[in-house]
Amino acid sequence: MPYRVRVVYGTSQFRGQPRGAEFDIHPVEHPTAYHLAGLTKPTRFSLEKMVVVNYDDMYFAPAPNGALPAGPTPRLGTLHASRMNALLAANAFVQKKGGRGR
Repeated sequence: MPYRVRVVYGTSQFRGQPRGAEFDIHPVEHPTAYHLAGLTKPTRFSLEKMVVVNYDDMYFAPAPNGALPAGPTPRLGTLHASRMNALLAANAFVQKKGGRGR
């Protein structure tokens, strides 16, 4: 059976402060988290826009050259511990509303 992963929507087109189910990773405000995440632009993630998919080649391809960590996996980066509370707060907001994302 293939591994299943949750994929959360992220956008670099945003304004203002994150709301309820959202959190940001920004190069000025969170430089270590930004670098570790492998992002190229400030990004806002919304846990209200989330899907669960198989971790296979139908949905994922190897990371492009220059991505961290380098290698044949599709992972571009990882979430730094400094943004974990923001992720957990966004997740709690979604759970309180009775949802699991879309």
